Amino acid sequence: MAAQLHRSLRIGLGRRIQQLRKAAGLTQEELADRAKMDWKYLGSVERGERNITIDNIERIMRGLRAEPYEPFLFRFADPLLPRELDEGVLGDLIRRTDKSARPFIVSLVQLMLRWEQSRKR
Repeated sequence: MAAQLHRSLRIGLGRRIQQLRKAAGLTQEELADRAKMDWKYLGSVERGERNITIDNIERIMRGLRAEPYEPFLFRFADPLLPRELDEGVLGDLIRRTDKSARPFIVSLVQLMLRWEQSRKR
């Protein structure tokens, strides 16, 4: 039980780091360079394969220019959801966008959702 819980936490944390990286528009190589770490190591963290240290989390968050709490903002109750279903990516993109562009992004998403709903009818 404890081993599965630990694995779920690693996977959730890794996926959240990946979301933040993608929202920042960075490749693994670019973020790894900023964080002064190997991109293969970063990839293994994103896949939940590594038991990452606090020091490396700090390096990654500094590389992302993100707050230290941000990698922990994921649903622990169900961290094994498929990546496609995670709405955190959209929220991160909106938060990192210039405030003047946010209304346009929201209207675009609303338009896409209406189109998707009409397609299902």
